[in-house]
Amino acid sequence: MPECSSFLMSELKLQIIVETDALSIVNSINENFIEGSIGHLIQGILVLLNSFSSWKVIHVKRDHNRAAHEAAHLARRSEDSQVWIGALPIALQEIVQSERIM
Repeated sequence: MPECSSFLMSELKLQIIVETDALSIVNSINENFIEGSIGHLIQGILVLLNSFSSWKVIHVKRDHNRAAHEAAHLARRSEDSQVWIGALPIALQEIVQSERIM
């Protein structure tokens, strides 16, 4: 990541909150544990997160993270790269809407 972009993200005072159901990943990130087979991935995540003025990574149970879980499965099934700006696929819209009701 260019140094200028990192500086801009920090100056914008963006506060990042990442929610995931992967407890071991949450613990590794929060404890700066960059050893083991995925240590290089944790290190890359930390470099990115530290470019923001504030960030938090928290664990949520999978049943409270259905939209993210479905988005991951949708991405796995697709052979194309996809970016959704302003509108989600119908399946995800339904999940997000149902989570708002609960």
